[in-house]
Amino acid sequence: MVGGRAFPSQAKLEAARRGARSGALARARGPAHLPAVQHSPFVVAIVHLLLTGLSVLLVGKLLPGVQVKSFTSAVAFAFVVGILNAVAWTLLAPLSLTFSVLTLGLGALVINGVLFLIADAVVPGVQISGCITAALASLGVTFFNWAMHFVFGHWAP
Repeated sequence: MVGGRAFPSQAKLEAARRGARSGALARARGPAHLPAVQHSPFVVAIVHLLLTGLSVLLVGKLLPGVQVKSFTSAVAFAFVVGILNAVAWTLLAPLSLTFSVLTLGLGALVINGVLFLIADAVVPGVQISGCITAALASLGVTFFNWAMHFVFGHWAP
């Protein structure tokens, strides 16, 4: 103690120096990240459903053999595919794992194609011409979902 005050520890001095440097760099570069916002699970599910509907609509415009009449039917198709995926993969995961490993993932692609065909039979506004087209459509929807999450992941829940 000198003059009634304690010297700050060396660790506190180093932390203060690092904080000052990183703060100056953060101000020079802009914010390091956007603030985290908590969304309710319902809002997250609705946003994911709408974005998946947009993916289905885009695949319908780009892939021959897939016709989507409206955004509403694309969202309904996305909802039915989501329900079918939840049920089918829960029940088939133990059985399909071996099949998917032996076929190097093509088995999962075929299963997704079959799920797309079942959803096609349920939703009247979406028409898919065959199993290969359905498998390609599932790949396209997966790609567009990934791309939208990559682009909008910071803003969308």
